[in-house]
Amino acid sequence: MSGVPYRVIAIDGPSGSGKSTLAAALAAELGLEHLDTGAMYRAVALAVLRRGLEPDDADAVATLARAMSIEVSPGSVVVNGEDATAAIRTPEVTAIASVVAANPDVRTELVRRQRAWVEDRRGGVVEGRDIASVVFPGAELKLYLTASSETRARRRAEETGSQAEATASEMAARDARDTTRAASPLVRADGSHEIDTTDVPVGQLVKEVLKMLDTPDQGRHEFTRLEHRVGAKVEYKPPTRGSLLFFAVCRAIAATICRLFCRVTVEGRENLPASGPYVFAPVHRSYVDWIVLACISRRRVRFMAKDTLWSSRFVGWLLEALGTFPVHRGSADRAAFSLCVKILAEGEPCVLFPEGQRRSGPVVEDLLGGAAYVAARARVPIVPVGIGGSERVMQKGKALPRPYKVHIVVGRPIYPLATESGSRVPMRVVKEITAQLQGDIQELFDRAQRRAGAA
Repeated sequence: MSGVPYRVIAIDGPSGSGKSTLAAALAAELGLEHLDTGAMYRAVALAVLRRGLEPDDADAVATLARAMSIEVSPGSVVVNGEDATAAIRTPEVTAIASVVAANPDVRTELVRRQRAWVEDRRGGVVEGRDIASVVFPGAELKLYLTASSETRARRRAEETGSQAEATASEMAARDARDTTRAASPLVRADGSHEIDTTDVPVGQLVKEVLKMLDTPDQGRHEFTRLEHRVGAKVEYKPPTRGSLLFFAVCRAIAATICRLFCRVTVEGRENLPASGPYVFAPVHRSYVDWIVLACISRRRVRFMAKDTLWSSRFVGWLLEALGTFPVHRGSADRAAFSLCVKILAEGEPCVLFPEGQRRSGPVVEDLLGGAAYVAARARVPIVPVGIGGSERVMQKGKALPRPYKVHIVVGRPIYPLATESGSRVPMRVVKEITAQLQGDIQELFDRAQRRAGAA
C-alpha cells in the first residue's frame, strides 16, 4: 500500500528545527500520541555508557539494543524499567548518540519498534530523522522542518543551558554525521512539505499543517498543480484497439533501445502466468526500471506512477495513453488502489513497485503493503522481479543514462490465500504476503545483480 491503514504524521529535520514542539502540539490537536524517535537512540546511547561499551563497537551495541527495553511517551523515557528522562539529555549521551544512531543494526531494531509502537496505537505523530524516508514512507502527511543555523543553535542552547556558540559547532558536526551516514541518512523524503520554522510561532505552524491535511496540495511550500488529487475518483477506461496498438509500438521501441543500449537479458520468463491478471512486483533502483520491463512481455501492463509526473501536460497525456495512472505517495491513496483492483478484475496485469519509491543499495527492505493488499483483494498472483544493473545505467543525481548490462530475473508467482468474501483484507494476510515477497525479491535481485556484473 502506498500508505498505512491508520493516521501517521511523519516529521523529519535536523536538531533544533522544532520537530518536538510541533509534534507535541499537532498530536494534541489531532488526538494522537507523539513519538520522539530520537529519544530511543539516546536511550541506547545511555545504555552503552552504563555498560562501558565502545560506541563504535557495532556488534556489541546492536546486541545491547535488541536486548534492552525502551518505553517512550510524552515527557517520559523509561530504560530497562528505570526513569531515564533526564539522563538521556546529558552532554555525555549527546556526544555519542549520533554514533549509535549510525549503526545499521541498531536502526533496523529501532525502526521495527517504532512501527510496532504506531501499529499498537493505530497511528501517531512521529518525529525523527528518517521517519518519512524509511520508517513510514507512506505516511498521510510528511513534513521536513528547517530553520536558520542561528535559530537552531539558540533553541538547543536554551534547552541544554549551554553556550550558543559551542552548541552551533556541535550541531554542525551532528548535521554532517546525520546527512552522510550510510544507514538512513537525514534527507528530505519525496512528497514531503518543507517548512522553515525560523521565528514562526508554533500555533501558526499547527494551523498551516492542519490546512495541509485538509487540502494536501495547497499546503505545499513547493508544489505543482496537478489534475489528479488524493482521493479523486479515477475512472477505469477499458483498452481500445488504438490504445493497444499505441502501447505495442511504444513497447517495441523501448525494448529495442534497452536491448541495444543496456544489453538486457531476461531469465525466468516462463514464470509469467500464461493469461489473466497478475501484479508485477519489481525491485526499484533506477528511473529506467519501468522501461526495461518492456523486455519481459508483449502484453500491455498498467503502471501506477507518482502523481507529480502529471505536472507536465504532455507527459501526463503520454502516461495515460500508455495506460499509466497516478498515485499520491504522501498518503494512502484509496482511489488509486481501488482503480488498481478494478484493472486486475478486468483481466489486465498491473505493475506496483513494492518499495514505494526508488531506493539504493543491495538490500531489499521495508516493503510497503500495496502489492500484497491489491493481490489479496483482487485474488490474483504476485510476480516478483529482480532487476540487476539498472542503478548503474541511471544513477541518482545523474541527468543522462550510460550503457551498462541489465539482467532481469522473473520469479515464481506468489498466490495469496483466498480471503473471506467482501473487500476487507486482514492486516495479517498483507504482512504474511509482504514478508514472502521481500524474501523472494531479495533472492531475485541478488541473482540479477550477479549476472549483470559478470557480463
